[in-house]
Amino acid sequence: MTKRIRALFSALGFLMLGVAVCSAQEAPAAGGAAPTPSKEPSSGRAPTSAPPLSGAQVLTPGGEGESQSYVLPSFQWTAFANSNPVSTAVGASSALQNTFVGSLTLQRVKRNSQLNIDYAGGGLFYTGGENPAANIPSPSNGTFHSLGVTQSVRGRRWGLTLSDQLSFLPESPYGFSGYGGLGSFGQGLGGGYLANSPVLNPSIEPGQSILTRRSRRVGNVFTGEVEYNAGPRSTITATGAYGNLHFLDPGFLDSNYWKFMSGYNYALTRRDTLAVSYSHSEFNFDAANRDISNDDFMFSYGRRLRGKLALQFSAGPLISQINEGPGNSETRYFVNTYNSLEYALEKGRVEAFFGRFATSGSGVITGAQTSMASFSVGHELASKLFGSFHVSYAFNEPLQREGISGTRPEYKSLQAGTDISRELSPRISIYFLYFIQRQESTVPLCFDTSCGNILLRHVVGAGLNWHGRPIRLD
Repeated sequence: MTKRIRALFSALGFLMLGVAVCSAQEAPAAGGAAPTPSKEPSSGRAPTSAPPLSGAQVLTPGGEGESQSYVLPSFQWTAFANSNPVSTAVGASSALQNTFVGSLTLQRVKRNSQLNIDYAGGGLFYTGGENPAANIPSPSNGTFHSLGVTQSVRGRRWGLTLSDQLSFLPESPYGFSGYGGLGSFGQGLGGGYLANSPVLNPSIEPGQSILTRRSRRVGNVFTGEVEYNAGPRSTITATGAYGNLHFLDPGFLDSNYWKFMSGYNYALTRRDTLAVSYSHSEFNFDAANRDISNDDFMFSYGRRLRGKLALQFSAGPLISQINEGPGNSETRYFVNTYNSLEYALEKGRVEAFFGRFATSGSGVITGAQTSMASFSVGHELASKLFGSFHVSYAFNEPLQREGISGTRPEYKSLQAGTDISRELSPRISIYFLYFIQRQESTVPLCFDTSCGNILLRHVVGAGLNWHGRPIRLD
């Protein structure tokens, strides 16, 4: 896309903000009363508000601990039997895996601010897994960590949210088994509290949905968002994000990116919202002479019933420009979409998601169009017995058109799993889990001396989960 066209898109984005301000001055539509600000609870703490549709966070229903200040520690131990511990496409061999995970969730809610901190980290210890015939060594022991910090401050009309999500992992987080124990929280085991942490839109996170062999990587994304309540029904947002994905092992492409979004949200009712947004993003690759610029508009509808339901539909055009030096550029057109559903049952939860957006390429290709879909359901099967099932699918292909070779890489990843947890006491449970991963690619994935088009892994595990009593903070 030429600089003139890019400037036009930027101007349109700011023009949209101007239209939003004018629209905010309009009186509420006939037949519908304008929403009034929710009353603060008797404790003086402000309830957690729903994030705007045009912002960086995902719309969620929230839970029982939404407006409370608390600290919740937990610890998990899981023993796995892993059929492909190093995630190679050929010559895999099984290994026993012991995983220890500690986590800490902190939420601090005050009258005009809220702080959320989520940390989880642990170690992986293997026995076996060596395959000399295929030149595959035993998987090495390692550690993993993830940290999320979100601080929001709100005034009468203005709001500011700063967030940073950092992770250090030995492989792609898409199906990573290290955090398996965290998924065993049932309705009676802190589930209502853990569901309250802000969730970042996956289109802003570093793309890592292409499965690779065990490869240590550091991923990080920082976001800053400003909200302005222009009227009883109108909210304007401006969001900036910067992220990167860096591999500590050779053979992968490091990337960094930034993204700017602006949007206007209009509340039809207390529960229903419409939004329109514009975003511009840039992807850069350190080891390749290529950068990618993306411009897109999104039109969104959301419905939220606090503690019960969160529904969001978003779609819009995407224009992507791939630059490989002076006079060598290509422009492509796509459709972006983000659709999600979270529904809290009396004794369970249902979640579904489908999205299509541009990502950095998971360290395998320079820029990808990523389509992802997932479904999960969890429910209390009997007294103190909980079960869940999940399935997800990811499809990645380059943003660039087919090259001279006529070979267009495509990566199709499917995973599914189930777990059952039994509560032994109010804070202790045991769990059993199984999941399967399969990835098929049109071109071989080569790591070290092994190459193949199909990656397959089965994992069976059993473990113990402990979490403390939620510690209320004054």
